[in-house]
Amino acid sequence: MGDKEINPIEFEEQHAKTAAFLGIDLYTWASLAVSSLCFVAGLFFSSGSLMRLILMLVSFVASGYGVVSGAVEKLLTEHEVDEKLLVVAAAFLSFLTHMEVDGAALMLFYCLTHLALRYVSARSERSVMAAVDPRANRAVLLDDEGEETVDAASLKPGDTILLRPGDVSPVDAVVLDGYSTVDISAVTGQQEGRTVEEGDSVPSGARNLTSQLQLEVAAPYNSSTMDRMWELLRGEGEESRWEDYLEKYRRLFVPVSVALTAVLTVLFTLIFRSGVGVALHRALVVLIVANPAAFAAALAMTYFIGMHGAARRGVIFKGHGALDAAANCKAMVFDRDGTVTSRDFRVEAIHAGRIDADILLKASAHAAANASAESMRAIVAAYGGPIDYSMIGNFVEYPEGISVEIDGIPVLIGSRDFLLGNSVTLGENDGRDTPALHVSLGGQFAGSILLSNSVQPGCQETMSALDGMGCRDVVLLSEEEGEKTAALAQQCGIHKYYAQCLPMDKLARIQEIRERNSDGATIYVTASDAEGANFACADAGMYLGALDGEGAAEAQIIAMGGSVTCTAEALRSAGITDKVLKEALLGILAIKAVLLLLSLTGLSTALWFAALLDGFAAVGAVLNAVRAFPPEK
Repeated sequence: MGDKEINPIEFEEQHAKTAAFLGIDLYTWASLAVSSLCFVAGLFFSSGSLMRLILMLVSFVASGYGVVSGAVEKLLTEHEVDEKLLVVAAAFLSFLTHMEVDGAALMLFYCLTHLALRYVSARSERSVMAAVDPRANRAVLLDDEGEETVDAASLKPGDTILLRPGDVSPVDAVVLDGYSTVDISAVTGQQEGRTVEEGDSVPSGARNLTSQLQLEVAAPYNSSTMDRMWELLRGEGEESRWEDYLEKYRRLFVPVSVALTAVLTVLFTLIFRSGVGVALHRALVVLIVANPAAFAAALAMTYFIGMHGAARRGVIFKGHGALDAAANCKAMVFDRDGTVTSRDFRVEAIHAGRIDADILLKASAHAAANASAESMRAIVAAYGGPIDYSMIGNFVEYPEGISVEIDGIPVLIGSRDFLLGNSVTLGENDGRDTPALHVSLGGQFAGSILLSNSVQPGCQETMSALDGMGCRDVVLLSEEEGEKTAALAQQCGIHKYYAQCLPMDKLARIQEIRERNSDGATIYVTASDAEGANFACADAGMYLGALDGEGAAEAQIIAMGGSVTCTAEALRSAGITDKVLKEALLGILAIKAVLLLLSLTGLSTALWFAALLDGFAAVGAVLNAVRAFPPEK
């Protein structure tokens, strides 16, 4: 029953099979019952009697066996003295100074408060997990024999399942039959329905709202979107500044507290002219009060609840350090395409060179007819005419463009670098307008198709919200020329921008912004992939998109809704967590300060009282964190 067991995940795993009552095994209940009975019985015997001493020793051993064995094992195997060993030492010293009641009470109440903390932590975790992951562990499997209810973990790719209205998809799947509206807020955090039909994907955690669907399983239960989210939440990330402070405090706690106990014992003996035993006992209260276990429990559970509360709103923080950066964000740097602008492109203009613009558009539309990129599909939509697929051959799609033959003529469409990489000669000023797709016919540059996209809905409101949350430096980086960038920034509600930023320019700008906001964190936000260098240059990188996107692997924060409005939600969730954490730490510090004052003035020298209040301070911190992120009704 030591500090190590406070972790709620370990607690659940340890007691899952032997749970008897409130998730706690019979052995623990029996040992605490024996300890309590012996302690109460010992109070009926006179002070200093052998029977009282024996009963108090039995009480101590029954409740503290786990703490003593854990502390001794750590000392022998890791050669490390931790706070548990000091609690054990304080109890032993109480027995040696003929204060056996206080020693037995210290161990009993220490174990009881830590048991209460473990129970509250485990229940809180279970509640949070249920809110974040709404999946059922059963599914309706369809086969030749009809319907069968099976364990969701047994589903395999290719299986067909039935999803009735109100049901939640346990796995990632594709619609085989049916037309319905599904709620995917468990994945994106966005409270809106999505219409799905045959061929559309349905992520795990999606709730069917209207009509019955037949789904084909696309991935096993333990490889679904929800499981990838859990893996990210439980993964090892950078530690927060609070955890750094706690680690430093823990390293100093043992040597400083031992030295302080010795000094206070001497001082109490000289100043109050009390016996050494009484003085030592008063000094031991300081040792119990200084124990960092309450701080550790408050930190662990507040971060856990805060991160999972944010996940419920569609924001994934990879580690406590990422959440800490968002809570202290002073600058947010936005990339342009797909970040503050929508991903729905439209053709704005056609700059044709040696052929007519209508012919260039028709040839480009045929070339892009089989492409999947939104920018290519915008060309087809702008053409609007019939596509003769018999003319199309040798189609290949690359990340930066496409290669195809139209009636035997080789056609390339893509970025400027894509054409240059395929030995197409461009003039000095050819194809520099962005965003644009550049076209080559028969190996010769034929012209450019300029694209535009609108500002995302809610962009201006988001920028105002960021300013209200203390983000004083909101900046837009764009590859476009100054006039277009200025117009876009105005539409977005962004007052600072840098135009004509090439990749190396972006790194320099991010570093510059980070340096002038050194008192807080700088977050780089993008919806693009391959942004690892920019993420590394900032204090944290935020990716707007799905978990399976390339950018999600590199970013420290993932806004699964893919909308610019998610940035404000990320800062809001992080700010709530940071506020709750500060409240918890200040509350624990206040309780410790009161206990210390009572001890130094001699008003309270009971070790068990100090341990009891310290433990319940940690329980209060956990409950306060749960209150900040209540389950949605």
